[in-house]
Amino acid sequence: MDVLKPDWERYRQITASLNYSRVLMAREPLQRLLSAYRNRIEDQTQYSGQARLYAPRIFRTIRRVRYSSRDLFHANGTLKIVPTFREFVRYLVITPPEKYDPHWRPIHLLCAVCQANYTAVVHTETFPEDMHYIMKKTGLSTKIDEKLMYTENNKGRGNTQDLLVTYYSMLEPRVLEQIARVYKKDFILLGYDPTSFLNLISPNITIDWKG
Repeated sequence: MDVLKPDWERYRQITASLNYSRVLMAREPLQRLLSAYRNRIEDQTQYSGQARLYAPRIFRTIRRVRYSSRDLFHANGTLKIVPTFREFVRYLVITPPEKYDPHWRPIHLLCAVCQANYTAVVHTETFPEDMHYIMKKTGLSTKIDEKLMYTENNKGRGNTQDLLVTYYSMLEPRVLEQIARVYKKDFILLGYDPTSFLNLISPNITIDWKG
């Protein structure tokens, strides 16, 4: 636990030490944002603290409506009225990213990407190859059965690319550009380039995500 939950001084020692391998798990930022919305806000089959907290804020800010708890929530705490993805994103682009919930806060604000000397970045899109490399380099491949790393315990719902197009097509080009800029540092630091996807969603208007 000393390593997993260190105090600040211990954290600094670990990040500077050559005795530890520091691995950062990364997911394409726009995919991660949509996944967080679908799981923590849109999904009405389970209680979500994020839905409970942020739905009223989104409605007050975007719809200018204050729903009563009786109108907004079922008895078990799940939402009766769900903010759309468009409303969710419009709320985010006028909110400081530092105040985002950790589920959708930019990774560079969560994981000290600029301060910690990470050994490697594992991308979810190339997870098996990346983990194989890390386990081989660290010697873990001789101690752990790699097959355990690749078991699909949490399969997604639907085709990722189709879902991305469906949801992000709801956004006006201006809002699409604003939300892309929120994750600008994540794109650059984690090795992602959203240009092709943004051009697919907005073929007639250039989305300047680097601006």
